[in-house]
Formats: sequence, structure tokens, C-alpha cells
Amino acid sequence: MDYQLDDEERTVLDVIRHEGRVNPLRVRDQTGLRKQYVNDALRQLVKLGVIQKVNRGLYEHVPDEDDLLGADQDDEVERTPEDARIQTLEERNEDLRSQLEAARSQDDVDRECLREAHAALDRALAELPESAPGRTAVEDAHRRLWKVIDGD
Repeated sequence: MDYQLDDEERTVLDVIRHEGRVNPLRVRDQTGLRKQYVNDALRQLVKLGVIQKVNRGLYEHVPDEDDLLGADQDDEVERTPEDARIQTLEERNEDLRSQLEAARSQDDVDRECLREAHAALDRALAELPESAPGRTAVEDAHRRLWKVIDGD
């Protein structure tokens, strides 16, 4: 292929390769590029066929066409459903950590509401059998919530 991607197009493509499906706002958040650069890059990548517009404001990677633009060998490795699930969980975990840090930084946390949530978890744990799937996660949430209430 004769077309050479510019820096902005390459940056946008890298985000889409990593994320799979994105909207322009997500690309801007990930890259720091201005709105017009992102929109221009998305239009060009759609025109080249390496991404497709799935819906209004939603774009996805088209791996079959991407090798024409020199995709890295690592990008061509087949991902298993478990790999995708792990990546999704890791991203969700990072999002939750960010939200927790944001919550901790707020001075106006309603401690009474947190105590009520902690009490609700107490009640749930009392009813949940020791061998129930997911009990460990509930116990972890219970301990973390207490640390927030206790001011840890």
C-alpha cells in the first residue's frame, strides 16, 4: 500500500488496536490529541479499511486489513477468550482503583452512608454460606469499606 500513516493516525490506530472498539472521546482521552485530529484520523482509517464505523460514534478495528499498514507481529497473535476476559478484568480493576482514589480524596464522604453499606455487607455475609462462590470478593469489599470508614 502506498499510503503512509501520519503520527496522529498511527497513534489513533494504536489505541483502536489495543481497545478493539472505541468512540472518539475515548481516543482523545487516551492520546491527548485534539478533537479535529482524532476525527480526521478516524475518517482516514475508515477510508483505508483498517477500522470500520460500527455505529454513530463507535469504531472498531478490522484486523484482516491491518497487516497492509504494518501491524506488529505481536498484534497478530490470536487472543483466547480467557485473555480477553483477563484484559477486561484488569481494565475494570484499574478503573475501580481510580474511582476509589477519587472517592478517598473527597472530603465530603458521608460516613453514615458508608456505615450503612458496611452493615448491609455484614448482613449479607451472615446469610451467605462459607462455601458460596463470590464470598471472598464480598469479604474483601467488606474489609475495604471498613478501612475507608476507619480512615485508613
